[in-house]
Amino acid sequence: MSKVDNKMMYYGSNKIFPDDVKDIFNINIKDREIFSNYNWWGSCDYKKEDIKIYDNILSKEICDYIFDLCTKLDWAYGQQSLSFNTLVKKNIIHNYYDHWPGNTIFKFYKHNFLYDKYFTELFYKIVLPNLDCITDKNNITISRLYFNTHTHGICGLLHKDGKSVTNNIRKNNAPTVLLYFNKDWNINYDGTTSFLLNDKDYESIHHVNLKHGRIVVFPSNISHRMCDISPYTIKNNILRFVVAYHLQYSKYL
Repeated sequence: MSKVDNKMMYYGSNKIFPDDVKDIFNINIKDREIFSNYNWWGSCDYKKEDIKIYDNILSKEICDYIFDLCTKLDWAYGQQSLSFNTLVKKNIIHNYYDHWPGNTIFKFYKHNFLYDKYFTELFYKIVLPNLDCITDKNNITISRLYFNTHTHGICGLLHKDGKSVTNNIRKNNAPTVLLYFNKDWNINYDGTTSFLLNDKDYESIHHVNLKHGRIVVFPSNISHRMCDISPYTIKNNILRFVVAYHLQYSKYL
């Protein structure tokens, strides 16, 4: 398996700027996320087999490098999933009333890497070629790329990963790819990613545990969230890091 060139192992030394890469998620910004135009937020019904897990794609060298990078980042607090009020305004709350805790918004820590060459090449040269669940690899475009982390008491809300508006949004349902990193993780720290496989069946929760270097691929309109991490993480000064690749099929844009 190929590895990322060691010359790229310094964050910030090679950047891809907006003139070099199309920021797909900002196309048609005025029309983005107009929920009434398509059924993206409609109820879905998946099986746990639709969530693919890969544990042997990334080398230990790459995993440890990314983990060490995460521990040095300046994290921005304020990223959030869609709020209860947003759903009310978009007139879709009748489908999701029990998904949302009133007017509460849960925020988390984020660091944007959309224009970073290292993580772009990591995806296209190492991750994507080894994802057998994605067959149309030539048309995959990264629409969002960021790190996130949560501290104890700040869990995620159930949400679906939004897409740019297209004429055929269901066909444009390219998956989401998550990369998990923490070489000091303990099962007692919790922090699973939970998936509500069937939006109408609240017993259909499926959990995926964090493992250093694990890659998880899933249809981006599965309702999902990050579960809370235990107070033991505070005692041991531990954080859970995830690199999120939000994807689209370029041929449908």
